[in-house]
Amino acid sequence: MNLSGCVLTCFMLTLLLLPSASAGGQDSTPPRPPGLEKYEAEATDSVEITIDDKVLRLAAGALSEKKPDEKAVKALVAGLKGVYVRAFKFDREGVYQPAEVEALRARFRSPEWSRIVGVRSRKYDTGNVDVFLASAGEVIKGLAVVIAGPRDLVYVHVAGDIDLERLRELEGRFNVPRLELYREGKE
Repeated sequence: MNLSGCVLTCFMLTLLLLPSASAGGQDSTPPRPPGLEKYEAEATDSVEITIDDKVLRLAAGALSEKKPDEKAVKALVAGLKGVYVRAFKFDREGVYQPAEVEALRARFRSPEWSRIVGVRSRKYDTGNVDVFLASAGEVIKGLAVVIAGPRDLVYVHVAGDIDLERLRELEGRFNVPRLELYREGKE
C-alpha cells in the first residue's frame, strides 16, 4: 500500500471503530500545523491534502441528491470545516526530531481533546500512533492522527462535526472497507 492509501485507510478505520455519536460543538485547534513544509525537500514521497470549508461546500454542491452514494457523501461533509493531511516518507531515519512530533501532539492537549488511541512498540518497527478526538458531550467535533515512524511522519486533522452514522453508510463504497462492526448480531 502506498503512503496516501495508508493515510486514508488509517483515517477511515479510526472513524469506523469509534462508538456512535451525533453532531454539534466547537473546535479551537488551528487545523494546519506550521513548519511541516520543511520536510518536503527531505521526503521521497509526500502527500498534502488541504480541504477547507469553502472547498467542502463547493464539492458538496456539485453532488446529486438523487444518487444515493452522492447523497450520503454530501450529508457526511455537511458538518465538516476542513480536512488537513501531511504525510512524508523518508529514505533514512532521523529526518525529524522527536520534539517536533511532540509539538504536533501538544496541539491536541486542551480540555476538548482526548487521546483515544496510543500505540508504541519497541519490538516492531511500526512507529508511534496517536489518535485524538475532540468532543463536546456526546458530540464529535474533530479527529486528529499523528503517526511518527522511523522513516515516516503523518499528520491528519479533520475539523468539524463528524457524524459516524453517516460515515458508516459509506462502508463498502468509495474504497471504504466493509467492517460490519456495528451490524445486528455483531459485538
